[in-house]
Amino acid sequence: MNTFKSLIGVQKDAATLKENTIKMVASACGVLLRNGAVILPGAFPAKVLRDSIKTGWVDVAHEWEGEPIGYFDKVYMEGDNLMIEASFHSHDDAQMQRQIISERIMNGKEVAVSIGYGVDYNKVKHFDTGKELWSWCEGEGYDMSRFDASIKKEAGWCWVIPSVTELNEVSICNVGMNPSAKVLEVNSETGDNDDLSGEVMSLSDALGTALGVVERAEAVHELRKAKGSRLGDARLNQLLAIEAKVSALIADAQAPTEEEEKRAATVRQKLLLAKAKLAGV
Repeated sequence: MNTFKSLIGVQKDAATLKENTIKMVASACGVLLRNGAVILPGAFPAKVLRDSIKTGWVDVAHEWEGEPIGYFDKVYMEGDNLMIEASFHSHDDAQMQRQIISERIMNGKEVAVSIGYGVDYNKVKHFDTGKELWSWCEGEGYDMSRFDASIKKEAGWCWVIPSVTELNEVSICNVGMNPSAKVLEVNSETGDNDDLSGEVMSLSDALGTALGVVERAEAVHELRKAKGSRLGDARLNQLLAIEAKVSALIADAQAPTEEEEKRAATVRQKLLLAKAKLAGV
């Protein structure tokens, strides 16, 4: 199987994004990609999109051997943009990636994504210039208003992808956004549920941030140790305060509930009765 990875930009708004989900422009037809490829309009068959909802996954930097961080909820074309809506998995790495994305968006940064997909290489065409690609597409009857006009003027060696055979995954990555790619329209649903999912996810973010602070403190401490010094009293007192609060949280979380206390009392009573019987009381 031949698999190709394309770099396309995405932007999200963490303030209005439904909890634990992501919506992205995962690819765009008629746009010159960084490797000179142009995915032609109509290249994503409906069956490929449908099948990907069952098999596709969200990844980081195309680490196919690792744990996925999410799964597809919806995959569809919006004009010539490939749209993917997905949910994050609950494991720590997935939630950490969700937090990183949210932090970047909240600070006005962009987040890029990249898709992994199969190409029908029997239909691929190569060209020495963007002008040649443009002329060939015109001759094939494509609506050239659906293409980025800069391809004709600026592209050197390039090629076209008329047909995508499968959509495997979409990855969060650190590459810059393709300047012609479309940005995300954010998911504004808020979910008025009576459960505690919002609070739980907020706690996840808070704990992730706290862990990051402690890890930073560790790094600073190691650097100072190498120079023969150590954390100052003020920083040490801050760490001790964190330790005390975390210890209290852990103790409270591990304390038996009222129901567990009742069950334990029942068990103790049964044991005492059994012991009395054995003693002949």
